Amino acid sequence: MLAKLVKSGQLPPLKERLPDQPKIITPRERLGCYCDTWRMAIFGAGNLGGVTPRTFYTSLIHWSMDWQSLEAGIAEKWEISPDGRRFTFYLRKGLKFSDGHPFTTEDIEFSLNHLLFNKKILLNTPGWLMQNGKSAQFERVSPSCFRFIFPESNGTFILYITVESHYLFSPKHYLENFMPPFISEQKADSIAAANGYAKWNSFVEMVLRHPYRNPDLPVLLPWRRITPREKAETRWVFERNPYYYAVDSSGRQLPYFDRVEITNVSDPEQIYLKIVTGEIDCQSRHIEGDHTRLLLKNRQRGDYQVQFYPFEWYPGIFFNQTEAGDSIQCQLNRTQNFRLALSLAIDREEIHKLLNWGQGDDLKTLTIPPGYENDPDILRWYHFDPVEANRLLDELGLHLGADGWRRRPDGKNLVLTVYIIDYLPFDHLELVQEYWQAVGVKLNIKKISYRSWWDFVNAFKFDLVAYIFTMPTDRTLILFPYHIIPYYASTYWGGKWGLWYESNGQTGEEPPPEVKELFTIWEKIKREMNADRQMELLNLLRYQSLKMGHTLLIKTVLPGMNIVKNNFYNVGQGYPHMSWPKRAPGPDFPETYFMQ
Repeated sequence: MLAKLVKSGQLPPLKERLPDQPKIITPRERLGCYCDTWRMAIFGAGNLGGVTPRTFYTSLIHWSMDWQSLEAGIAEKWEISPDGRRFTFYLRKGLKFSDGHPFTTEDIEFSLNHLLFNKKILLNTPGWLMQNGKSAQFERVSPSCFRFIFPESNGTFILYITVESHYLFSPKHYLENFMPPFISEQKADSIAAANGYAKWNSFVEMVLRHPYRNPDLPVLLPWRRITPREKAETRWVFERNPYYYAVDSSGRQLPYFDRVEITNVSDPEQIYLKIVTGEIDCQSRHIEGDHTRLLLKNRQRGDYQVQFYPFEWYPGIFFNQTEAGDSIQCQLNRTQNFRLALSLAIDREEIHKLLNWGQGDDLKTLTIPPGYENDPDILRWYHFDPVEANRLLDELGLHLGADGWRRRPDGKNLVLTVYIIDYLPFDHLELVQEYWQAVGVKLNIKKISYRSWWDFVNAFKFDLVAYIFTMPTDRTLILFPYHIIPYYASTYWGGKWGLWYESNGQTGEEPPPEVKELFTIWEKIKREMNADRQMELLNLLRYQSLKMGHTLLIKTVLPGMNIVKNNFYNVGQGYPHMSWPKRAPGPDFPETYFMQ
């Protein structure tokens, strides 16, 4: 593909496109060959943002394929001061964006000052750039060297760099054409209005700075979007970046695939139809355990294999404990015995038998941290005891009416509504509905599209949500702790407490003492430089959060599945392809995948 462009003079030769010292990636199985198109499918445009950051993963530093060490990425080396406060990074010299423009520390400085630290773009500075309510100090040492300085030791920052540093890769030479102070605010608003946005900052935040939304954005990623933006998007095509910084162990530039094509389907079932008819090449998103038999049965027809891998998440029900407009329901949600009563009403063993066919590990085994396996304060959240559930609900003054439904303290029926993303196969909610009905609590189930999900969540106006409870058992929990601690606004069970934490107490709601204790442990984790001690604190944090029952864990899930065509190579077997904290499959190096 690129050889023709070089021959015609439209593209410089490879040596001029690569950095002085390109990253060398040894493919997992074998050296590959250049090939045409990798095909995937997603349900709803909102899922594009869940696929591309993982598949097109590019970072300053990243995990090795075996998850045992960190490797150089865009940065060829890094240094941490003995006191854990100063982090110095050295970029590869000669890096270029996909349009051929040089990438330097000037772009990183721009990304910080005009995007990440700009309150007109982001209301609060991202937590990974904060410590004790203060933003990290940034020093641009040279065009290829920069430094972050924190007020105290920071034991989590280098891990955050593995998954968050792509936000530092915004191209100044492109974005400065759309925003103040580089152009007048009036002109910036005029450009935004012509593209359907009222203000420049909305246009920059919602579209311009995102590589999977903006086909004109120069990127460092292995593939760049070439499909124009449309209101109703049915297909996206991403084309290889001719200036990508990495080569394989024989010196050939990556990626191997010329294109990645992602089709938008209107029904998740259409994805399975595409799989069995051979129209999906490699994919793990939307591949759910309840379709295992279908997928195994049709392997020969679709010319694919099914790879199984362990999940790090569990279906959960999250109680919104911050003000949502209904103060009585909010107070109930904050009451631990109310949450415990509803937990005791759930027969998890029956759910496991009915929906998991009795297969897989016990929920307690997978979720209780080591050292706390016999702790009664945590074990009670896994028990089934409807008698005790009824007693606790009675004790709270939620009395049964003649119609069999419980009444709230204000005399109204106790009716809960749980919200769920429309494509998630959470069949267990119908069983929970029956279990709660048996103790007099009515549960309604409402579905919301993924495109609308985060706006809905961040408005805080809900009783409960059912979603994936993510809790890795290793140090990557640091990268995604918001299901066990409300450290930012999208925490389902304490969003306004997250706002309070993010803003250093300036907005949101002040949390109660038991939640502040979680923040105290979290701050210790952030300062701890010793990995073993950090892991001990993480297990303590897991324990303290789980024993409060902010989220009801319902069941385990069957192993995840990755669909891989038989002529598709270099995909890791047993690799956690849907792990968001690990940004999988990113560290598996999808740029080395190929078909033959």
